[in-house]
Amino acid sequence: MTSNERVVVIGTGLAGVRLARRLGELGTPASLIGEEEHRPYNRVLLAEVLAGRYSPEVIALPAPAELRRGRVTGIDRAERTVTCADGSVIAYDRLVLATGSNPVLPPLRGLFTEDHQLPEGVHAFRTMDDCLGLSKAVRPGVKAVVIGGGLLGVSA
Repeated sequence: MTSNERVVVIGTGLAGVRLARRLGELGTPASLIGEEEHRPYNRVLLAEVLAGRYSPEVIALPAPAELRRGRVTGIDRAERTVTCADGSVIAYDRLVLATGSNPVLPPLRGLFTEDHQLPEGVHAFRTMDDCLGLSKAVRPGVKAVVIGGGLLGVSA
């Protein structure tokens, strides 16, 4: 890669942020695009924020110089562009998808409301917003059931 190449990294998790920062250190700045409104953070430590051991600021990652917030809605490989929900179009020479994964919600009857939302009292646990919502819901004496054996589920 050269410093003239336009590198776009989609995803502001640990992998995306570390890659973008490393490319910048090597003289190839990268544009980082992330959907969340929060500063990039170490998702692995969300359970520590939920437990009250860390504040969200403690798990924040040092972001690279160019960080764009927004949802990517399209990729045109022929034109080498990325389109965002706000209508902006970003050109690239190299594109990296570092989007991580989505929580797998089990296909349990009655889990979702009629409009396919989680009902009050049911939470996914993958993002900072999920963590902050759970923090408001968790109180001493309130029982909770965690379904899922992934890193965050076990930590929670």
